[in-house]
Amino acid sequence: MDRVKSYSIWLAILLGALLMVPTQSFAQIYVGAYGGAVFPHDADTEVDAVSGIPFPVLALSDIEFDTGVMFGARVGYWLEAIGLPYFGVEGEFYWGIPEISGQDVTLVGVTIPIQEADFNVGTIGINLLARYPYGPIQPYLGGGLAILFADVDDIKLSVPPGDVFLRGDNDTAVGLQLMGGLRGFVTDNVALFAEYKFVISELEFQDFELDYRASHVYGGIEWHFGTGGVHQQP
Repeated sequence: MDRVKSYSIWLAILLGALLMVPTQSFAQIYVGAYGGAVFPHDADTEVDAVSGIPFPVLALSDIEFDTGVMFGARVGYWLEAIGLPYFGVEGEFYWGIPEISGQDVTLVGVTIPIQEADFNVGTIGINLLARYPYGPIQPYLGGGLAILFADVDDIKLSVPPGDVFLRGDNDTAVGLQLMGGLRGFVTDNVALFAEYKFVISELEFQDFELDYRASHVYGGIEWHFGTGGVHQQP
């Protein structure tokens, strides 16, 4: 609950900062909400020394994740006030809930089973965007900085003669994200959109490090204020 409160505070600060732009520029602001699926890619994991395992450093190859749900909100600002309607800045917060699958992994050349574990990631993103602003259908591309807040439960390894646990933990890490999408205006100020996002980061927990790579596929709705949405051909 404390982490949810901190995410809400960050989002409120972000919204407040963008809403402090001059009144004459308010027409270039948009807000949106979205939901969809997160598809974490298989990951290599470096494991630190764990009680019960007689090796100082281990590698678990190709950790698999289940597909999870994700949802988020965003607020953006098109740079029309300085004569750049093709470009904008955007802040967003989204939450993904994939799980670590129950599976067999390779440990120092030996295949062992691990049990599934709860895994979730909240992300604050700051993006730079480029769009085609003319007409009701607008493609766009973007990318930027991602700040990830990840939580994972204990992961049980079935290593003879008994089970061994990689301790659950949380981590905050910086990453990068790239996205592309298509926006369609259903009115002058309301648009629907579909988007793909790829996120990359390195997460470090108590007993192990995780190369996190994830694809996100989602759609949502946006409200564009004033004349910041559809433009006429020059």
